Amino acid sequence: MVPDVRLAAGEVVGRAHAELFEEDGGYWTQALRRVLQGAVVEGEEMLLKRRDGPAFWVRWWGQRCSLGRKPGVILVFEDQTEMHRTREALEASRRLLTRVLSCSLEGIMVLRPVYQPDGEVADFVWLLANPRAHALLRRSELEGRRLREVLPEATLPGFFEACVQVVQRGEPLRRTFCLKQSEPPLWLEMAATRLDEGVAVIFRDVTEAREAEAKLREREQLFRLLAENMTDLVALHDAEGRVVYVSPSAERIVGYTPEELIGHRLEEFWHSEDRKRLPSLPEQAGEEDHPGVLVYRFRHRQGGYRWLETHVRAIRDETGQVVQLQTSSRDVTDRVETEHALARSNETLQQRNRELQEFAYIASHDLQEPLRKVRAFAELLKEEYEAVLDDEGRYYLDRMQDAATRMSRLIEDLLTYSRVTTQARPFERVDLHAILEQVLGDLEVRIAETGAQVHVEGHWPVVEADPTQMRQLLQNLIGNALKFHHPERTPEVWLRARLEETPAGTQCVIEVQDNGIGFDEKYLDRIFFSVSAAARPGTLRRNRHGAGHLSPNRRAAPRTAHRPQPPR
Repeated sequence: MVPDVRLAAGEVVGRAHAELFEEDGGYWTQALRRVLQGAVVEGEEMLLKRRDGPAFWVRWWGQRCSLGRKPGVILVFEDQTEMHRTREALEASRRLLTRVLSCSLEGIMVLRPVYQPDGEVADFVWLLANPRAHALLRRSELEGRRLREVLPEATLPGFFEACVQVVQRGEPLRRTFCLKQSEPPLWLEMAATRLDEGVAVIFRDVTEAREAEAKLREREQLFRLLAENMTDLVALHDAEGRVVYVSPSAERIVGYTPEELIGHRLEEFWHSEDRKRLPSLPEQAGEEDHPGVLVYRFRHRQGGYRWLETHVRAIRDETGQVVQLQTSSRDVTDRVETEHALARSNETLQQRNRELQEFAYIASHDLQEPLRKVRAFAELLKEEYEAVLDDEGRYYLDRMQDAATRMSRLIEDLLTYSRVTTQARPFERVDLHAILEQVLGDLEVRIAETGAQVHVEGHWPVVEADPTQMRQLLQNLIGNALKFHHPERTPEVWLRARLEETPAGTQCVIEVQDNGIGFDEKYLDRIFFSVSAAARPGTLRRNRHGAGHLSPNRRAAPRTAHRPQPPR
């Protein structure tokens, strides 16, 4: 028969085969020659191409016949075009499926059940297994082999029973198995479904996910263990501040059980004044390294309020959006009450200091009047009775006037210090030689009683300092030298002053040295410390024999040590 090549019988009769159809490598010429030579062709497939039309796949049969005196050929054609296209599509699908199975990251296989005479599943045979299945199961050859032979129960526990369940029930099954006898053990997640009479199985390696899940459980367990045993109140909140978790310590700190706090905002329990002055938790949330801190009053379940200090951290997603808040709260009631009591004490102390300053001002002011009278009467005594006084009497009178003058200055200083809070007295030009003479005059009686010899050496310059403190400094140093003298030798005191050039500038160095009993050097920092006095920087030094060394500082007021003296 002629295939559907859209040729009418009249177009074919009387025309040569090569005139109507193209040769495909000489196939048809050779085929017709074979038939004419007596060969019988049964069911060969070949492409038949019209010279002026489409091509068709045909199955053809050929046999020699007689056409009068000439031999002929009978050809029968069956159109196979659609079937050939279907086979090509199936082959393309097969190749595509093969590539997909080869590239898949999941193990894919098909198992056919093997039944016992009583209908029970005895085993399975592998019909298909992609390369990933071979890799996951650590097996190189699977197709055609028995399941129980390749994977005994001890190697993949529960897998055979799972496949039997899918075959018998016809329902998909998802389960996780551990592949034994591998190092480290491999965890496989199986998804199995019934396929005709067999089972299609997809394996996925979930070892890393399983290990990550185990670590996550360990961390969660550790977190809960820590949170449940912490003394602080630890809580997690959603982005709006509602509590989603709170540690059991909440009941000890604020009296509420965790269940009573979950779903609420902490602000609901704040004192009304604190709600007005403080931002909410989401507004206060800081970064992980720099949490926000709130101190507020929290209403206790049994009544009253407790002071809490809460640290607030924001937990953000990969886009930076806040998804949760974490808070850690501590009961600081004792600390806050102590701070408040301390503030009240400071306020009371400041008030008493103000009262003391007022008293010192009044007292020093009132002392000036009787001292003024003493000075006035001394002046009258000197004017009216100078003629009857001998030299010794006039000397005593001069000493009395001089002492009264210095006492007047001390009272003025007391009056000035009574007004001082944090500001030091301004410096003024001080003649150190004059100060030294005044100190030696004040100590004249003690010098005479001890028979001491005082040696003044060097140049005593004029510096910027506080004259009162400079006088007190020298008086304390020289007085100690006279007081703690050796009982078996006459006291001697050397007073020296000199100027030294240093990288910081010119320094005035003052030394006070004596031949007294000295002191143990371990008490050095209890007796002396750095002092400052004038226009150039310096320090005070003291040797083991009682020598003191002073160099003044430009802007600081001089200070002396008033500490307990160690035994000498």
